[in-house]
Amino acid sequence: MSDANISPLPHFRLQNLNPDESLVYNVIHSTGRSGIWVRAIQNRTNLHKSILDRCLKSLEGKNYIKSVHNVKFPSRKMYMLAGLAPSEDVTGGAWFTDGVLDEDFITTMAGYIEYTVSRKSWFETTPADGRGKRIKTADGSASLKQEPPQKEYIPFPAGYQGYPTVATITAAVNESALTPVRLGEESVLQLLEMLCFDNKLVALNNGEVYRSVKNPEAVKLSQARKPAGDDDASDRLVQNGMTEAPCGHCPVFKLCAPGGAVSPESCEYFDPWLEKALGF
Repeated sequence: MSDANISPLPHFRLQNLNPDESLVYNVIHSTGRSGIWVRAIQNRTNLHKSILDRCLKSLEGKNYIKSVHNVKFPSRKMYMLAGLAPSEDVTGGAWFTDGVLDEDFITTMAGYIEYTVSRKSWFETTPADGRGKRIKTADGSASLKQEPPQKEYIPFPAGYQGYPTVATITAAVNESALTPVRLGEESVLQLLEMLCFDNKLVALNNGEVYRSVKNPEAVKLSQARKPAGDDDASDRLVQNGMTEAPCGHCPVFKLCAPGGAVSPESCEYFDPWLEKALGF
């Protein structure tokens, strides 16, 4: 429904207003969902400030109008009809909560969108040959430790038609249960443009479809890492190798030697620690 089609209060309700209140109400009504600044109301009605303040207080008390917070002009007091929802120009859209940019919500939704697009941008394949790692056994002989096949991803060929559109991405977002409000394509498009600017997504066909730069596993890995400064003491990079590495407090450290029953090659604690400590 357009602002021009907004119906005023029934005539019998307007009869309860005095001429000044009726004048103020009609000015506010004419602005629809955009609302109007108090100073603009005063300029259009030519009412003295004390009279205008009294009219606004009376209309608000009768629930005819309401004050709204405009994210573009946070210091201005603005009013609109009580029965209308503010436009996105006033509230800032889905990315603002009570007039404040919701950075956590933006980060969550952007991460979900990147992963969703990534799953539609890469073809998953599993190597036919199993992988293994040679380790030393207790008797000194060599053994091959089988590891589960690792997922591999390859990009789709040129001309691939299955990349997601803004509409399909928006539908996936609204079905994810991650957002308390239903997002429109315009709001999702803002995040897509942000992700393209950050070199995480690439817009194709003049923005008709999108593909991701990273494959799904790489996206999950990058999102799992904590931002710098937010990590716990246990997640910091190595400060002292001998005290923090497993070797520094290993009870059989003196027996450890290359090719021996206890050796660096067969240590089951060293690789996980190294991956965690250095962020590999």
